Amino acid sequence: REPIHTRVVECKGYRRNDGLWDIEGHITDRKTYSYTSNERGEIKAGEPVHDMWIRLTVDDSLLVTAIEAVTSRLSSTVRRIHIS
Repeated sequence: REPIHTRVVECKGYRRNDGLWDIEGHITDRKTYSYTSNERGEIKAGEPVHDMWIRLTVDDSLLVTAIEAVTSRLSSTVRRIHIS
């Protein structure tokens, strides 16, 4: 077998000083070969194809009080969303 694609998913939880909780997720995708993207040009082997973050802020009853999502590496345009 030959490895072609790796996706890493990491999730962490943080207790904040204001009593709320931040739950953060991070996803990266990497390929073992270089290729050309119409939107980004050359993407070298090992360079992130996707690099995405999300943060949910919740209270003790799990009511979502804020959401922030950031895509710093995407096969097209970088996007940032913030909801509170």
